[in-house]
Amino acid sequence: MDTDALARAIDALRATAAERDRAGGHAADEKRWLADAGLLTLAVPREFGGQEAAWPTIYDTIRRIARVDSALAHLVGFQALQVVSVDVWGSAAQRERYLRGTVEHRWWWGNAVNPLDTRLVATATADGGYRLDGVKGFCSGTRGSQRMTVSAHDPETGRAVFGVVPTDRDGIAVDTDWDPIGQRQTDSGSVRFDGVVLAPDEVLHRSETPPTPRATLRTLVSQLVLTNLFVGLAEGALAEARDYVLAHGRPWINSGVAQASDDPYTLQRFGDMRVQAVAAASLADRAAAALQRAWARRDA
Repeated sequence: MDTDALARAIDALRATAAERDRAGGHAADEKRWLADAGLLTLAVPREFGGQEAAWPTIYDTIRRIARVDSALAHLVGFQALQVVSVDVWGSAAQRERYLRGTVEHRWWWGNAVNPLDTRLVATATADGGYRLDGVKGFCSGTRGSQRMTVSAHDPETGRAVFGVVPTDRDGIAVDTDWDPIGQRQTDSGSVRFDGVVLAPDEVLHRSETPPTPRATLRTLVSQLVLTNLFVGLAEGALAEARDYVLAHGRPWINSGVAQASDDPYTLQRFGDMRVQAVAAASLADRAAAALQRAWARRDA
């Protein structure tokens, strides 16, 4: 990771984050800055040319970005999550193909894995693959990505099938229907599948297959991405509020102080929020350290 490039990217994101969030759309330039800083390969193992950064480092990076732009932090976090999905579910050949490909081709990863959305159906084909038909919602990172992880419901088994497909494969349509309040540049719209081929060697995991010990950590990786997004948002909001009070705040007429920053009630509220933010950050750090210890054991 290029720490200087990351610092420059964070400063640039801070300058335009509010305007871009109001406008929505796809942050192609901003994603390129983060790719240039080396963030696409943080979670890729070193054997495939990646950085294999420790989880505390990855989550600290997500949190730093989230302080100024939670949407782009979301994309960085979900990039790491999809890389991990390939790492823990993929065969040796799949790990070589997809993880090394991420390094060599600077792939952004999206996903169509939302487990609560079962509209995407996988129909088994004679060659051991599947045909994908239907829709998935909340597909973060998919717009502008080169590869995407996919989960689909197999009606024959009643279970989920997981795989990887190129985002531009025939039959895939990435919709631009993501229009929430906040985080409007996470590229989390719907993806439609119309007779999309999922080849046998693109099937990562069938849910009837027992997971390895390390694969059970994937859910923790996912939840800590969101945890550090929330902590970074809180830290960033508190810093912005402090700067606003110092620059523009006016004291209450009967407060007896000359500056809003000296108002005891204002100080109390800031103190309360600061304590809560520090406590949340401490718990997130402890969780990341615990995850790293478990991750280092691999499948032992």
